[in-house]
Amino acid sequence: MVLYYFSNQDLRHKHEKMKNRLILTFIFLLLITINSFSQNRSIDGYGNNESYPVRGAVGDVQIWSTAPGFSDGYAAPAGQNRMNTREISNLIFQQEGLINDPMGLSDYNFVWGQFIDHDITLVHNDDHDALNIQVPKFDPWMDPFGSGSAIIPMMRALHEEGTGTDINNPRKYPNSITAFIDGSNVYGSDEETALWLRAFVDGKLKTSQGELLPYNTITGEYEAPVDQNAPFMAMLPGESRWFVAGDIRANENVLLTAMHTTWVREHNYQCDKLRAANPNMTDEAIYQKARKIVNGEMQSIVYNEWLPAVGVQIDAYTGYDPEVNPQIMNIFSTAAYRYGHTTINSNIHRMDQFGHTMSMGNMTLAEAFFHSDVIRETEGIEPFLKGMCHQLEQAFDCKMIDDLRNALFGPPGAGGMDLAAINMMRGRERGLADYNSVRESFGLSAHQSFDQICSNPELVQQLYEVYEGNISNIDPWVGMLAENRLPGSLFGELVNSIMSVQFTALRNGDRFYFMNDDQLTAEEKETINNTVLSDIISRNSDMPTLSENVFYASPIPNEIRTITGVNNNLIKPEWGSRGTHLVHFVSSDFSDGISAPAGANRRNAREVSNIVFDQEEKNIPNKLGLSDYVYAWGQFIDHDISLTQNNNSESLLIEVPTFDPWFDPQGNGNVVIPMARSAFDPSTGTSPENPRKFKNEITAFIDASNVYGSEEARSNWLRTFEDGKLKTSDGNLLPYNTYDGSYEDNIDQNAPGMDHPIIPQDGKWFIAGDRRANENPLLTSIHTLFVREHNRLCDEILEAHPNWFDDQIYHQARRIVIGAIESIVFYEWLPAMGVEMDPYTGYKPNVNPQIMNVFAAAAYRYGHTTINSKLFRIDENCQDHENGHAFLKYAFFNPEMIREVNGIEPYLTGMVNQQQQDLDCFIIDDLRNFLFGAPGSGGMDLAAINLMRGRDRGLPDYNTVREQFGFAKKQSFATLSEDVILNQKLYQAYSDINDIDVWAGILAEDHVEGAMFGDLGIYIIMEQFIALRDGDRFYFENDPGLSNEDILNLKATRLSDIIRRNTNIECLPNDEVFYYNPITDTEETSLAQTQLKASPNPTQGYVQLEIESNNPEEINLTVYNTLGQLIQQSQISLFEGSNTVELNLTGMANGLYSVIIDNGNQKVLSKIIKQ
Repeated sequence: MVLYYFSNQDLRHKHEKMKNRLILTFIFLLLITINSFSQNRSIDGYGNNESYPVRGAVGDVQIWSTAPGFSDGYAAPAGQNRMNTREISNLIFQQEGLINDPMGLSDYNFVWGQFIDHDITLVHNDDHDALNIQVPKFDPWMDPFGSGSAIIPMMRALHEEGTGTDINNPRKYPNSITAFIDGSNVYGSDEETALWLRAFVDGKLKTSQGELLPYNTITGEYEAPVDQNAPFMAMLPGESRWFVAGDIRANENVLLTAMHTTWVREHNYQCDKLRAANPNMTDEAIYQKARKIVNGEMQSIVYNEWLPAVGVQIDAYTGYDPEVNPQIMNIFSTAAYRYGHTTINSNIHRMDQFGHTMSMGNMTLAEAFFHSDVIRETEGIEPFLKGMCHQLEQAFDCKMIDDLRNALFGPPGAGGMDLAAINMMRGRERGLADYNSVRESFGLSAHQSFDQICSNPELVQQLYEVYEGNISNIDPWVGMLAENRLPGSLFGELVNSIMSVQFTALRNGDRFYFMNDDQLTAEEKETINNTVLSDIISRNSDMPTLSENVFYASPIPNEIRTITGVNNNLIKPEWGSRGTHLVHFVSSDFSDGISAPAGANRRNAREVSNIVFDQEEKNIPNKLGLSDYVYAWGQFIDHDISLTQNNNSESLLIEVPTFDPWFDPQGNGNVVIPMARSAFDPSTGTSPENPRKFKNEITAFIDASNVYGSEEARSNWLRTFEDGKLKTSDGNLLPYNTYDGSYEDNIDQNAPGMDHPIIPQDGKWFIAGDRRANENPLLTSIHTLFVREHNRLCDEILEAHPNWFDDQIYHQARRIVIGAIESIVFYEWLPAMGVEMDPYTGYKPNVNPQIMNVFAAAAYRYGHTTINSKLFRIDENCQDHENGHAFLKYAFFNPEMIREVNGIEPYLTGMVNQQQQDLDCFIIDDLRNFLFGAPGSGGMDLAAINLMRGRDRGLPDYNTVREQFGFAKKQSFATLSEDVILNQKLYQAYSDINDIDVWAGILAEDHVEGAMFGDLGIYIIMEQFIALRDGDRFYFENDPGLSNEDILNLKATRLSDIIRRNTNIECLPNDEVFYYNPITDTEETSLAQTQLKASPNPTQGYVQLEIESNNPEEINLTVYNTLGQLIQQSQISLFEGSNTVELNLTGMANGLYSVIIDNGNQKVLSKIIKQ
């Protein structure tokens, strides 16, 4: 991304001085610093490779990775028979309006790309060798009056003396800076520059007032006299003062200057840290160590953050390879890396820390060229750093903004040039081969026709006409830009290949790459490896509200909500955001006042579960006629607002009572239910004044984070970056954890993490905005439904706004989906449960929307008592599905159950066909004994875990919570509820009325009239949802991005509307899906496919088959090997319920066996591994 303008005479002088100085420097280095090669980089790169010390150093020639394409074979520009480059620019590269990047990449991408370019490559011009570009007569910009004499001035590149003499000795081009990613743009590539930039105090670099770059003055301050010996910097004629940096191009534009300044600040920041930790370190030692750390940070950001953002995948680092040449390839610097010129914006945003445009307004790129005074006028670099966060860069394509194509460094006719025309001519004069030849040089097949290059018919036709139908005569830079993008990449396959090769060489061929530098400790390497660009910016500016990954454009805070929830509240920007503390509305009751679990004197949680929560009756339907949709929707919303993960290094095992009928029937006395404590903020839990606090790992807002994610990486993985849509797989299902999201593709190891305590045999599961989406098929179905709704809205929006770009469509559809979910919560779901809230009166910035600890750890866990053991599945004919209904105990983390019925529709229909269980102190066995597996084989007790989770999180007892929420304490067990038997069980479990676990007490309460809950439960839920509504600046009734008509439409939206317009379901009896509406005549069906389970699996011989049957029946059981040979066959009589059959594979060969049960109507298959 080379953009510079300066006197060729100055450059010639500079180059001669550099050559002379290089000779002296080499002698100096050889005599007195030869031992330092093993410790610190040289400034000019010499000696990095001890066997080939010139490699990558200043003056080393760039690499010919392709055959030269000079017209005469060694010096004359290539492409003599091609069209004039200004004509090509006018025909192809003219851009009308903005064409924003569809991947959501920010301006930081092209600015960082240019900054790195200026660290690794600079080939000077030769002022004796002009190659002016003729402007076509009557060019509308550059020759409007038809003089026919207008030109775009250009000089050929300075080539290595002694080259370009014949075809065996073609021109070669010396790199005038170091090729390594070594911060030469910060420190310089020659000793003279490096020394001038140093302050020689505490290892620091010079700065000027406001911690800006130093000026070319004797003190570095703007007001001081000019220093005639200051390092040369590229500037427009007439300027007298400018910033000085390690690279001569640092003043080229204000965004680049801001980046340079940030890294000088980072160097000085590291110096302060080193001085504080090591008071006796010398200036030189601090300088070198800080330089080493800064080098590493730049490298880490390139390889761990920037390249992945643009979709360039590089093999994992395996160490330094001295045989790798790190020098820059000619094709890279002259063509491939000039891609960035098409991504640059014409508008430069200047924003304050809250994302508001500053009073002086934005500026154009044309106004920013070599205009360093703008930084002083804008009061520093911060407004530019913030502005880059919020603007999408332009698309990677064959279009270029007028600021670069007609007004580069000046208005047309008054110094303005055409960068597109220059880039094409640069490729020709540097002898680049044609596009197809370059493809073949990088192992790619040559295209046979123009329509193989891209799928844009207009561009295909333009290329055909410009290059006169000759597919093998295309300028390589043009062909690279025209290529279709690779999935998930900014680039087509050729640029992607070149980028991968070049940056692999820069890393593997650098002896001082930070992961290979033995002068850095393991801890320092880990810190560097985890550093991202936002860290550098945040600690070196007053910009605290940056996104997690600045290479992706963040929505402007006052326009749309951020993915992480930050800046929703402009006064308290962290409220409700990902990673902030849960609200401890009630006092903490840790046993030691600090961190030890509460309730140390209470009965063992499994014992309480056995005494109180054992559900003997098969079904206890709720009294309000509510359907399964109520608990399923509640879980969907829970996964939108609350997630506190476990700390697996801190166990909290639940001991199982000896002779427990489910978990320890043999009376071993050593059985436990595994459980880990909640992860906590490590800065808490240190004293009674600072007890443990727990973080919410997702956003607290009802913002569909379960659909879109709560962090940028997950959000971006879920997007297609085409027309605003989210990824899906076949059948319009959620995407799988594969590279393209389809089930058939290979597993993507970098796919977002998902919970999967039960791993499917194929290793594939659905990916969603929340990591728990595979927990059961009902939850997965609702997730899928809202992904479909998002994509349906994208189609609507694009039809209404055909000129909108991907990001606009995505965020508008997201805004509407969030509004629909909010409307369903507050106007349909909560009222159905009897939770009536005061009418909405507007956003209240003093309301904290964060989740209360008592809500997440107790009150909102009410839903576990309402879940059924059976999942109804209804087909498109409104009949029981041919595969039968399913059992919850077999549905946990089993995405196959969606595929086996060809989608989500059977579950969405089935949920209205069953009443949910009552809210009470009873929990079905599927959750109380079979959670995530059978007892003794992974099964757990959710009731016991819930009780222990409240204790782990330091919740007070039930009566204390009542009192702190303003309710009277219960005085005796007899007053807990009207259920005498329940009160007796609670007395047996607790004995002390002031010792009841709060979750148990909330469930035991008599229900408020017309509601699912008792008085404390309904109060906590109401208070939490009021805070979620009133403390959300983007709640749909307050969202400035929604019109009054939009708001009215959303208020009228019901869940049934979302279902009907995203499925082919015609069986819903009415619009009230949260109420039980029977569809089928019978609730009983025969075998469901998920009823056959085998354990242990793999096995060494004997296998226990567990078969669930809804009716007594006869079945055939057959076993086949992988060759299809029948191994065993038998007839079995099944009872209603659970049946156990022993299968003996002893003596059979190791391998995979298929077990099939057949009742005459359907067959059920299970796979068993014998080993």
